[in-house]
Amino acid sequence: MSSFLVEKVAWGDAGFQAAKDAEFSVFGVANNFVSREDLDAGEMLTYKSYEVQSEFYTALDPCAESRQPAGIIRFIRFDPARGCDSFSTLKDARSYSVDGAPATCLLDANWDRFFQMVDLSTIGELATLAVAPGYRRRGVAESMWDALLTASNRDGVAMWTAALVVPLYAWYKKILPNAIESIGSLMPQYVGADSIPVVIRVDHPEVSEFHRQFRGGIWGCIPARAERKARQS
Repeated sequence: MSSFLVEKVAWGDAGFQAAKDAEFSVFGVANNFVSREDLDAGEMLTYKSYEVQSEFYTALDPCAESRQPAGIIRFIRFDPARGCDSFSTLKDARSYSVDGAPATCLLDANWDRFFQMVDLSTIGELATLAVAPGYRRRGVAESMWDALLTASNRDGVAMWTAALVVPLYAWYKKILPNAIESIGSLMPQYVGADSIPVVIRVDHPEVSEFHRQFRGGIWGCIPARAERKARQS
């Protein structure tokens, strides 16, 4: 097991604003995923309307004097009042525009129909994932995935939606070839980088094996070079 501690912070918890600040710094600023509007606001505005359904998983180094996160994930839960729009990838891929061009649907038609029929309470959004520059090595991303997979399995969440930057998508397809699937066309410069909308089937045997190996102390599932590309939104 990793030496990193992972804390969950949900909407309404005392540390929620601090987690948002860490997301802005570790995810947004450090990776140059921020817009001018984000910089002015001091937060990732893409996720502003998802706050109530958001929860953060922060990886902490118990040996560090500071409590600045070594890594952070934002996970967005299903909101019955919003339906498919609960998940930022689905909402934005359904009507996507770049540089003022007319909005178009980038979701594949079959997947669009799938999300109209599936029990949406079994889905969550892996919105952001980042590792702080000083910790881009094995252990941080795996620790956060471990915590989020445990929570997802407990709560009956079988699938994550996400928008992965192209290099990270290619790497995930290598290590989870059947558990991850593209659900639409490339989203140019989505939250700062060209991204591919995907689903990750967290109930798939490949993900279960990843989880089992991590808990058994087997490393290398998500190596450091992939963590440098770790931007999901």
